[in-house]
Amino acid sequence: MIHKLLFRLNLLWSIGCILALWSPYVSPERFWPVSIAGLLFPIFFAGNLFLLLYWFFFNWKRAWLSILVLLICVPKIPFFYGFNKGGDAASERNSFDLAVTSHNVFGLSYIKKLFDTDSKLGIAKLGTMVKHMSTSDVLCLQEVNPYSLQLLSRYLDFPYKHQYGTQGALLMSKLRFFDKGSIPFSNQTNSCVWADLEMGKDTIRVFCLHLQSNRVSRTAESINEENIGQTNTWRKVLSMFKRYKNYAQYRAEEVHKVRKAVDKSPFPVVITGDFNDQPLSYAYHILSREMHDAFVEKGRGPGSTYRGALPFLRIDYILADTNFVVRSMHLVRSDISDHNMIKAVIRPTTSK
Repeated sequence: MIHKLLFRLNLLWSIGCILALWSPYVSPERFWPVSIAGLLFPIFFAGNLFLLLYWFFFNWKRAWLSILVLLICVPKIPFFYGFNKGGDAASERNSFDLAVTSHNVFGLSYIKKLFDTDSKLGIAKLGTMVKHMSTSDVLCLQEVNPYSLQLLSRYLDFPYKHQYGTQGALLMSKLRFFDKGSIPFSNQTNSCVWADLEMGKDTIRVFCLHLQSNRVSRTAESINEENIGQTNTWRKVLSMFKRYKNYAQYRAEEVHKVRKAVDKSPFPVVITGDFNDQPLSYAYHILSREMHDAFVEKGRGPGSTYRGALPFLRIDYILADTNFVVRSMHLVRSDISDHNMIKAVIRPTTSK
């Protein structure tokens, strides 16, 4: 009886994996539930792996389903876990290289709280973050409010800045802006800015974006073992899925706007930012078309960039088109935001 129940669970998790693999090709505007499968892919994959081990020990004849599904899913593992050497190319950098950093700083609200309670610790953590950022040529930041902009401008020497409104995406650069613009979304916080940068004799266009947030983390944090069986908890879960549906559809609209702008760019393109979606998502599929994902190319270890209640989420990206090669990529664990910082060094293919 236990084996029959586990095999049915095995079947459900396998269907979840198949739907997750399908989710990048289906717009949430057409059929939104499949996008949830893409979000939960790491859980479905881990569940099948656990059951595969169980069947090997207790009933190996039932292992066929997990083996089949895991083999189908193996090509997607590098999108979540990097197996590259990932060495630091900083010591080998030359004038052709471009160091890009992307970070959702969450308004530096964690730093602000630390300044109120432990100023020495706040200064130390701010100093660590500034040290990582200052080695970059281009900073692509999200959720930057007036307080965080003032604090960052005080300690970072980036003469060129371009922000959407007073709360939106922010580009900071040591390279001169040749031109700049923005792509309006539904609000300031979720927004996109771009700038054309002079890189030697060449010009490149960098996009910094923050796609529509899911706004489900607080609900997820409120669910625990004590209230999981309560009716009110399941009402929260249902409302969470309803919100996810709406915001996934908003993101689909936003990525089409960005993709249209990318395709019209007369210069090589770099896309950075907080996509608020996993690699197995429609948003990532549209934006990563004909692009190198820095993590897939050079990442090492777990790629999780979100530090909130929902684990295993890689939702922050640095993408470079085929006119570049990725030299290095590093994920910097951050405790001043609910996102980790990502850093990459890229080089134009025309450079030696």
